[in-house]
Amino acid sequence: MDGAGLPTATAQVAAREPGAPLARLLRAATPVATVVHREAKIGDSLCTLPALLALAGLLGREVAVRGAFCPAVAPLLRHLPLRFEPAPAGNPLLEFRLDIQRVYQDANQADEHMAAGFCRHLGLPLPALPEALPLAAEDIGLPAGIVLSPFSGSANGWYKVWPTDRWLALADRLARCHPDLPLYVIGGADDDMSPYAAAGPMPLPGLALPEVLGLLRAAAAVISIDNGISHLAHFGAVARHVLLYPALLAPALVANPRARILRAAPEAIGVDQVWRETDALLSPALAG
Repeated sequence: MDGAGLPTATAQVAAREPGAPLARLLRAATPVATVVHREAKIGDSLCTLPALLALAGLLGREVAVRGAFCPAVAPLLRHLPLRFEPAPAGNPLLEFRLDIQRVYQDANQADEHMAAGFCRHLGLPLPALPEALPLAAEDIGLPAGIVLSPFSGSANGWYKVWPTDRWLALADRLARCHPDLPLYVIGGADDDMSPYAAAGPMPLPGLALPEVLGLLRAAAAVISIDNGISHLAHFGAVARHVLLYPALLAPALVANPRARILRAAPEAIGVDQVWRETDALLSPALAG
């Protein structure tokens, strides 16, 4: 907790027993983490997880999560001490508020990863990055291949989206040079995958995140922009990841520290650069 009255992570007890000893109220209170933001996004929600899990460990009980936490992330966490039902009625609440925009701004200015920023604002030990969380993954029965993740869920993601024609040129080169590796393109159910389907990669729209994580962990290589999938690769301990990272963001803010990172404006990243980084991953993967 910071010394300015917890502007981002606010802890408060709503007591139903006036005059009851604070220690008893704290023991009886239900810990609640309220995520505050204008939209619930996969990447932001994943970045809160090290802080939420550290909080559950510190308190020794489950934390109820509410607010702008992306529902799609919850199936990854079904075996962890976080729950997403309403807090039980009648119990006092111990509430922690996680303000995503405030942490984003502070971490960007400090060049600190957002995952560390949430822990800092809650007064918790900073995580050792890269973080590997025990997220649930599922095998969807497809052979291991190369996974492309070109789509952004941001309403204003112009500063990080790599041009479609470059993705298609890269896919063509990968198909010609590594014909034994299937190519997959993943995205949301509403993303337009028709240009990719016409060029050869198998479109996989709308997979559940445990299915996506299973695909990423098995992949010979994952290539993504800064998006929810890049955060999933980080916190899901995906070993082979090429990340096209926007120059407008501080280097550490939302990067996957174990990835091979190309940091530049999207239009400044060439197909040859991405090819070289991907080929460097594929060579040992294929040899192994």
